[in-house]
Amino acid sequence: MKVSRLVQGAMIAAVYGALAVVNTYTGSMFDLLMCYFMTVPYAWFTAKYSLKDAVAASVATAAVVMIAGIPSFMIYALTSCVFGMFVGECIRRKTSDEVIMMGGFLVSFINIFLVYVVFAKLFGIDMQAEITELYNDMTFLHNMYSLDNVLGMIPLIMIGLSIMQGYVTLLICQAFLPRQPFKMEFPNDFHIINFDMNKKVAYILGIIAIICLILQNIFHLNYIYITYIFFFCMMAYMIQGMGCAATTLIIYGHPKLSGIVFLMMFIPFINYGLILLGILDIVIDLRKKIVYNRVNQR
Repeated sequence: MKVSRLVQGAMIAAVYGALAVVNTYTGSMFDLLMCYFMTVPYAWFTAKYSLKDAVAASVATAAVVMIAGIPSFMIYALTSCVFGMFVGECIRRKTSDEVIMMGGFLVSFINIFLVYVVFAKLFGIDMQAEITELYNDMTFLHNMYSLDNVLGMIPLIMIGLSIMQGYVTLLICQAFLPRQPFKMEFPNDFHIINFDMNKKVAYILGIIAIICLILQNIFHLNYIYITYIFFFCMMAYMIQGMGCAATTLIIYGHPKLSGIVFLMMFIPFINYGLILLGILDIVIDLRKKIVYNRVNQR
């Protein structure tokens, strides 16, 4: 069994190394492939053996990628390793879908935060300058929103991107893990309509959001980390609202339109409506009432 772990871990690390070499010579064409699809073998490896074995394999992978790849590829490689280990450990512990989904969003956000904030200068990325240039090119926005308002949405944009990235990665795990050659049990209901926060978790997030507002508006502690924590809490309510909106569209005969709820999170004012919808869904069980009323109408 120990030899099998070593061989399979070495094979996964070798695949990472091969992709790192190819990625270097093709202008980073495989960054997304690494971030999304390579999560699957690490999830399988962690669930089959242990977190300790997966950590050892990830260290070997990091060493191989460091030699063969470029710095940005290292971030994507480590992200897929961590995401895969998280999913695999959740499978082993049989945790709830809610924990898997929220944890996946958090891992994706850490990746985006590292790339665009912490290591931005290393990668030659200036998100604020890029968004300013995009704003200047899109002249129709000038009469609708000021540049400060648009720049203020950077945390929301980053968290929104992390949610979409995490969601797609979970869907890929859902598609591949139950099939050959992995044959691993994995929840098959990662649709946005199935996201329903536990009320205790929702209330805790609400308290954290209020504390963030107090720190920013009363004590004037305008640290970027407080802003991200606040937006992350609001994003949880927004996802709850997205689930409620998608459920409503589906039960009223518009299942193909349920995908637009992901675009709604980036539309000003509508995204605030999703947050309010999510809060109402938690407080008064709005989603259940909508479904109940629709069933009675039939």
